[in-house]
Amino acid sequence: MSLPREAMSADEKSGEGLMDISLAVELGATIRQALKSEDRAGYVLAYADTVQQAQAVCREVSTRLVLETA
Repeated sequence: MSLPREAMSADEKSGEGLMDISLAVELGATIRQALKSEDRAGYVLAYADTVQQAQAVCREVSTRLVLETA
């Protein structure tokens, strides 16, 4: 699953924003703890002037993602 470009946000004043979100699992799949990079179920990708700012954007977006369990 990837968000369409129009669903992505950017802060024009600060020059940072969300570039992409991807979740590579099917509906109903079990997501287990990632022990290595290949185990990841998805990613959040952001851009900013510094690595720290981009990480902050990713953390903020990650806190807004909701994965429901049965």
